[in-house]
Amino acid sequence: MATNDVSKNTKVPGHEFSKIVASPMATITVKCGKQYYIHEILLVNVSKYFSNALEGNFKEASEKKVHLETVESDTFERFSSWLYTGTFKTTEVKEKSEVKNDNHSDNSKNCNDCRSEQCNNLYRELLDLYIFADGHAINGLPNAIVDQFGTLFITPGTVFPSDDLIRTAYSNLPHTSGLIRLLVDDRCRWSCKEGEEDDAESSAELPLAYLLQVYLRQPVILDRVKKSENPKRTLRLDIEDYHDHSENDRH
Repeated sequence: MATNDVSKNTKVPGHEFSKIVASPMATITVKCGKQYYIHEILLVNVSKYFSNALEGNFKEASEKKVHLETVESDTFERFSSWLYTGTFKTTEVKEKSEVKNDNHSDNSKNCNDCRSEQCNNLYRELLDLYIFADGHAINGLPNAIVDQFGTLFITPGTVFPSDDLIRTAYSNLPHTSGLIRLLVDDRCRWSCKEGEEDDAESSAELPLAYLLQVYLRQPVILDRVKKSENPKRTLRLDIEDYHDHSENDRH
């Protein structure tokens, strides 16, 4: 399952090619010290953060330089790819049969562990990008990432996000953000399946705010499951419910 076109349903606000070329280049320095040269017009068009930094009364505006001291290079490279092309590449999660062939083994546990690791690596890449987009007011990108999470959640064989990922999300995002709400409702959706029970030991390590949100949303999702008339008692969430519809009002 390749995941290198996660924003195909998101229209990145564009400009005429001549305007992009004529735009000054901004120098963006990330955590490791690596520098990127990005057309200013693209940055300010999608981000209130970059608009303030590059067009305001700051030193960054006159020098066209911005330091992102907490942003990893991989995350910024995915953002810059999305900025110019509307897409970005992430970890490829292989089908179980491909994992088995790679390992040259019939050990299903090893295959499942390997696939689980691939899924969580992908989740982490998407989460890091979402945290960056949320913290820097990037229009459009959070919704594209939510779409990708939604697709992964209904893909057969995809594992549930790890406890560590849940903790990271709650430590870095508003608890009302679209991704947080999606993580909560997907947990509710799975726990509503017949034969599924929450792991008490795992739950003890999860953020209290997350567990409280799951507790409050559980009756709502259970009611939807009952009304879905699905014999397997599963429910597909409407991913647009988790979009940030205020993004267009940021500028």
